[in-house]
Amino acid sequence: MYLFRLFTIFATLFIVCYGKCPSAPLFAFIQNTTIAQTISINGTYSLVPDATDNNYVSPGSYIPLVCNSGYTLSSGQLNITCIGDAWTTFPTCTMMSASGTMNNNPLLTNNNVPCPFNQTMFTINNGYRSNVSLSPTSSNTVTGWVQFACTPGYVLDSTIGSLYICNNGVWSAQPRCLITGRCLFSTLQNFVSNATGLVTTGESLLMQLPQDTSSVINSSYIVLACIAGYTNIGGNLNVTCSSKGSWSPFPNCVLNTGGGGGGGGGSLTTSAMSNSNGLYCAFNTTMLSIANGYSSNASISYTSNNLATGWIQFACMPGYALDPMVGNLYICNNGAWSTKPQCLMTGRCLFSTLQSFVSNATGIMTTGQSQLMQLPQNTSTVLSGSYIVFACMTGYTNTGGSLNLTCTSNSAWSPFPNCVLNTSGGGSLTTTTTMSNNNNRVSCAFDATTLNITNGYASNVSLSYTSSNTATGWAQFACVPGFALDSTVGSLYVCNNGVWSTKPRCLSTGGCLFSTLQSFVSKATGLMTTGQSQLMQTSQNTSIVLSGSYIVFACVTGYTNTGGSLNLTCSSSGVWSPYPNCVSNTQTTTMSSNSAATCSYSSNLLSIANGYASTWSGIMTPTGIQALSGATITYMCTPPYNLVGNSVMTCNNGVWSAQPVCLANGVTTVNPSSNCANVPQIANSYVSRATSIQYINNQYQRKIQFTCNPGYILASTSGQSLVSCLNGVWDPLPVCTISPSCPVGQLQSALVNVRIVSNSLQAGNGGVLAGSWIQLQCASGFTLNPLSGSLNVTCRSTGTWSVFPVCS
Repeated sequence: MYLFRLFTIFATLFIVCYGKCPSAPLFAFIQNTTIAQTISINGTYSLVPDATDNNYVSPGSYIPLVCNSGYTLSSGQLNITCIGDAWTTFPTCTMMSASGTMNNNPLLTNNNVPCPFNQTMFTINNGYRSNVSLSPTSSNTVTGWVQFACTPGYVLDSTIGSLYICNNGVWSAQPRCLITGRCLFSTLQNFVSNATGLVTTGESLLMQLPQDTSSVINSSYIVLACIAGYTNIGGNLNVTCSSKGSWSPFPNCVLNTGGGGGGGGGSLTTSAMSNSNGLYCAFNTTMLSIANGYSSNASISYTSNNLATGWIQFACMPGYALDPMVGNLYICNNGAWSTKPQCLMTGRCLFSTLQSFVSNATGIMTTGQSQLMQLPQNTSTVLSGSYIVFACMTGYTNTGGSLNLTCTSNSAWSPFPNCVLNTSGGGSLTTTTTMSNNNNRVSCAFDATTLNITNGYASNVSLSYTSSNTATGWAQFACVPGFALDSTVGSLYVCNNGVWSTKPRCLSTGGCLFSTLQSFVSKATGLMTTGQSQLMQTSQNTSIVLSGSYIVFACVTGYTNTGGSLNLTCSSSGVWSPYPNCVSNTQTTTMSSNSAATCSYSSNLLSIANGYASTWSGIMTPTGIQALSGATITYMCTPPYNLVGNSVMTCNNGVWSAQPVCLANGVTTVNPSSNCANVPQIANSYVSRATSIQYINNQYQRKIQFTCNPGYILASTSGQSLVSCLNGVWDPLPVCTISPSCPVGQLQSALVNVRIVSNSLQAGNGGVLAGSWIQLQCASGFTLNPLSGSLNVTCRSTGTWSVFPVCS
């Protein structure tokens, strides 16, 4: 039975973290004398104190651990990390027996009398078996144990534990999975849609079960933020579903009343950013920029064209981190600016070093748990905090570094693990006649090559050694990415009365040219990556990516996909799926992204003397070099300057329109009743971003970003999600319509002989919403039928699933 997880996750490759984690429980854990007998700190750790409270550490702080010799990980994670405002689950290491199995219970080594056995022993409600060590004594009796884990939304009964043990002919109490807390999704929706001064950050993990999409399960969370000019006086901005089935206290963002003139917003209420700034500071547009970073928030009050008071908050580009000695704030304090924040380069580890280790290591396999973060301008390295989790194959034990391999902040990989063969042999499951040892009266020749195949590895082993070079039993093989087992042979290598069966072999699968993908990305307009990708390569040929590799794109705001799926996949036939094509949603011009020339672009265009660019569209990134025909940049002036010319500069077939200027002219007044204070109500949506009301060039101006509620999408015939107000008159408003959905039952019935690698499945409208996807992999011993669908299954905009794969 394979785990089916249904969750909504808004992810990018580089996650912006909020919150903080308490230091006390971490220190209590690692200093516990009992725990210290089983677990040790493994290499360099990073615990960054919170800027406002030394009793807490910042998100992203971590400490790598390793199980001591003779112990193995049975629960939790060896890389303890602060995520949001909570630590990842602390690990538990249990004693191993001589055969490499867990031995934390005296019953495990006291199995003299076998127990009755059938296939129901492997199943529990709302759970699945996670580990097994059974030795058959007949067709329906065994000795040993079975370990269980629970599906999301359930947790093991702590009074029983995870193990089901045969003890002298009697099974222990079978583990059971109890329901965890559930929180109503509608409660969260109502709060977000009615709250003022609040925006989502894009960081969330809202986990749902397919049988109950009205609620989310325990530990689900969403990170919110107050917009500029608002301060939180309520609960934590990281809203979390507790184990009791209730949401944590909701935040309350209120308008700062202490802000002053010129349209400037209020300031934060912490002492470091108080408004006791009697003197003003010199100000120009360079104050808003730092190398390898950007201003993420600001509260500035202008008194002249070069004087201001307030503060600016900065953040860093991926691959860089703020200097903790300075912090993220740049504050005007009685006429003098504080030390300006700076972005320092974080650690980088060579990707080739990891590839070399993986290709040469024996007895080791990947688990599918990894986060390898790279910068687009340097794909030869991965960033500090990147990790990949390995496991030793059955019959092997780790004698080296942690199986959770991590890129440390000092630009070095943590010590590599070393999985060595257990010389005493290991007991493992023998449930089918093809893998039975009962017919192996004569041993087979055995040496180091027995467990090796080209482009593959031994994934499971059950061997009994009768001498230094003979053994009975069997070995099971799997292939490295880019190769698949020959279906005419299978995965098993069996010793049968002194003769080995035909040895499995790995055949090459399809691959797609990496340069083709690079060329598409470099030339595409209106397109951006989402950070969701799995581009698999072999160390001997980095010019191709393997079949099943994928990368997920999104159209930038103001663009719509009119081409292939945004989930671009390398098919088993060695070709990329049809490319997406993001075209501008301009209301005045309908122009194909391939039919007009682009405009040259540099970040200098985002600033003008005595003003700044408030919004832009059609520009790939702030560091790009070209802009799509139809791209726009909207400018505003800093008080007391007035904008002269068209506030919007447009790229038209390779030529920019005239850029406006900000001049010091007199200002008049307009009717306060037309000041854009009344925000329109859009059904089935909420306000995700809003600017403060500004008085510029004798006009009241404001922008509001609407986001459709889960289960709804923006109608293509309606106005855009970002609307502007000018003296009380709003742009055409968006319309949120019900999103198409795909049947859950069809997906569940297709999950045969596969395992889930990753997914982004969002439930709603009686099924799974359009745009959701799930990445699969054929189970061990099964291969993909080349005439079936891709292993990357997507719910299409028509409400139908892409063709399902068949693993046989």
